[in-house]
Amino acid sequence: MQSWLSQLCAINKTRHQRQVIWLAGDHHWAWQYINPWLAGFKHNTYVGQATLKHAYLTCTKASKPNTLLGYESDNVVFDAHHGLFPDAITAISGTLLPGGFLFLLTPPLKDYPLFSDEFAKGRTSLGFEDQCNNQHTIKRLLSCAIDHDVIILEQDKPQDLDALFKPHLAQLITTTEHSDNNIANLISTNTPINPTNDQQSAFKCVLDITRKAIRANQNEPATSNQQQLSVITADRGRGKSHVLGMLADSLINSSKDNGINYYLCAPNKASTSSVYKYLSDATKHELQFVAPERLLESAKPNDIVFIDEAASLPIGQLIKWSQHFKHIIMATTTHGYEGTGKGFQIRFFEHLNQLATHQHFTWQQHTLTQPVRYSAHDPLERWLFDAFCLDSEPSALAFSPNEIKQGFNTIEIKYLSKKALSQSPDLLRQVFALLVQAHYQTKPSDLRDLLDAPGLHLFAQLITINQTQHVIGVCLINDEGPIINGPSSHEDLHQDILNGYRRPKGHLIPQVLAHHMGAMDGLNLKGARIVRIATLENIQRCGLGSDLLKAVTHYCKQNQYDYLGSSFANTEDVRHFWFKNEFKLIRQGNKQDKASGTQSALVIYGLTAQGLKLEEDSVHFFDRQDLPILSIDDLKPNEARLLDAFLEHSGSYESAKMILKRMTGFNLSLPKKPSKEFKAEVKDWLGI
Repeated sequence: MQSWLSQLCAINKTRHQRQVIWLAGDHHWAWQYINPWLAGFKHNTYVGQATLKHAYLTCTKASKPNTLLGYESDNVVFDAHHGLFPDAITAISGTLLPGGFLFLLTPPLKDYPLFSDEFAKGRTSLGFEDQCNNQHTIKRLLSCAIDHDVIILEQDKPQDLDALFKPHLAQLITTTEHSDNNIANLISTNTPINPTNDQQSAFKCVLDITRKAIRANQNEPATSNQQQLSVITADRGRGKSHVLGMLADSLINSSKDNGINYYLCAPNKASTSSVYKYLSDATKHELQFVAPERLLESAKPNDIVFIDEAASLPIGQLIKWSQHFKHIIMATTTHGYEGTGKGFQIRFFEHLNQLATHQHFTWQQHTLTQPVRYSAHDPLERWLFDAFCLDSEPSALAFSPNEIKQGFNTIEIKYLSKKALSQSPDLLRQVFALLVQAHYQTKPSDLRDLLDAPGLHLFAQLITINQTQHVIGVCLINDEGPIINGPSSHEDLHQDILNGYRRPKGHLIPQVLAHHMGAMDGLNLKGARIVRIATLENIQRCGLGSDLLKAVTHYCKQNQYDYLGSSFANTEDVRHFWFKNEFKLIRQGNKQDKASGTQSALVIYGLTAQGLKLEEDSVHFFDRQDLPILSIDDLKPNEARLLDAFLEHSGSYESAKMILKRMTGFNLSLPKKPSKEFKAEVKDWLGI
C-alpha cells in the first residue's frame, strides 16, 4: 500500500489536491495500513476521543472542534469509532496540506449506520436513548463518498489494492502536466505560494484605506475620530490568514515610531500560526497576540487590531470592539466549517451598516474565492461540501419578490420525515441553506440532527415557480416532556431538577419551568419547543412565518401536545412576531448570550386545558416579579418552593435573588456566588 500512497501523494501534490481514504473495519486492521505511512511525516493530526501516544501524531479531541483551527497537517486520521462529530471533520479538513490524506476510520459499513456513538448520545434527549445513531447521515456521507471517488477499503472484503488505486492514479496522471522529476522536486521543496489575484486585490485595498485612516487621525488628533473597519471573508483554504499577515507586515514596517501598537486576536493562540508565518522576522515580535477577553484592557483605541476567525467569537464582543477601536481588520470563514460564518455576515454586517450611517465610521468587505492551499476541484473539499451542504444557497433567492408573490397561491406546508428528507437531496440542501442563512449558529452537526435526531420534526414551506418547488420557510420543533420520574420514591427526578442536582439532556422548557419558576406540573406534560422558524430573507414580513406557525400549531393540536414554546434571542422584531401570534412571554434571561450578544426570552402557547393552565400560571408568575413581597407568609407556593430549593439544596440562585430583592426590608448584600455562610444569613433574616 505504501507505493500506491506515495504515487497518489506525489501526483496530488502537483495538482494541489488532498485525498480521502475510508477504512471500514476494526482499529488494529486500519492502523496496520496507515502506521507505516504516518511514520514518514512530522505533522500528522489524530482527531478522535481516544488518547494515543505516537511521536508523529498530534492528538486532539473530536468533541472540541474549535481547537482544530490553525493547524497544518501532512495527514489527518479521523477516528469515527467513538462518534462522527461533523463539526470536527469539517474543521480539521481545512488544515490538510496538498498531497495529504484524510484517513477516515469507521466500523464495518454494514454495521456503521446503526452504530451507537458518543456524538449521537451527547445530542439525544432523555427518553430517546435507544435511538443514538446517525443512520441517514452516514448513508449520505457514504453516497457522497462514492460520487466523489473516495477510496474505500473494507476489512470484511478481499483487498484488491490494484483495483482500488489504479483508476485513481490513471485519472490523475492523464490530467497532470508535470513530469516525474518535477513531482519529486515538488515533494522535497516547500516553496511559498504567490498571492492570488483575490489576495493581492484585498491586500492593496485594505492597506490603502487603513493608511489613509491612520494619517487622518494623526494629522488632526483633536478633531478626527475616523473609524475604519475591514472584513475579509472566504471559505477555508483561500488564504485570508495570509492576507492578514501581509497587512500586518506592511503596516508595521511603514508605521514605526508613531505610538501605534499592533494586536492579533483570535479564538485561541494556536489558530494564529498561519498569520505569523507570513511576517518577517523583524516584525513578528511587533504583532502581539491577545486573548479576546483581554483585548479591551490591552489595546488603546488608536492601536491597530487584527482579528482572525472573527465569526467564531461572540457577536456581542465584536460589536463592542467595533465601537471602541479606530482601526480593525477582520478575517473569517464563511461556509459552515465553524458554523457561524453566514450568521456573522447577516447579523454583524447589519450592525456595521447601522454604524456607517454616522460620518465617522466606514467599513468594507473583501471576499476571497480562489483556493490557495488546494485546487478548486479538491476531492476532500468537494466531498465534505456536498455531504454537509456547506455551499448550498436557497434556490428561491434567484427570484424577485414579485415573482415569488405571483406564486403565493401555490404555497403549501409539508411535514417532512427524516426518511423523506434523506431521500430528497435537493430538498435537504434547500432546507439547510435557509437555516444557515437565517441563524448565526447553524453548524454541520445541525444537518445530522435534521436527518437523525429523534424527537426533532421538520416543516417546510414550499412555493411552486416554473413547475419546480422551492423552500421559502422552515420550522423545526423538538419534543419536550413528559419527563418520566424515577421508578421508586428513592429516585425523584422531578425534585432533583427543581433542586439543581440533575439536568437531563434535552427538555429545555419543562426544566426551566421547574428549576427557575417552580412550575413542577410542566414536567408531566407533552410539549414541543420551536427550535428554529425562518422564512426567506427577501420575502419576510409578508405573513408567511405566521402561516407556517399556524400549520405547526395545528399539527401539535392534532397530535395531543399540551403546549408549544420557544426560547429566542430577545430582540424587538422577534418578540413582535411571537406576540403577534399570541404566544405569552413567561421569562426573560438576565445574561447576554455569548454568541448573539442578546438576552434570551421564553414564550409559551397552551394547546390543551392542562397546557392553558400552565400558560396562565407561568404568565402570573412572570407578572408578579415586579410586585413587593411583604413577608415570608406572602410567598406564593412556587416562590416558596424555589426559595427552599436554593437554601436547602442547589436550587436556582437567579430565581432566589429575584424573590429576595422583592421582600420588604431585605438588606443583605447579594454575592456573585452564594456560599453556605450566605445561605445561613438568609435563613436567619427569614427567621427559619
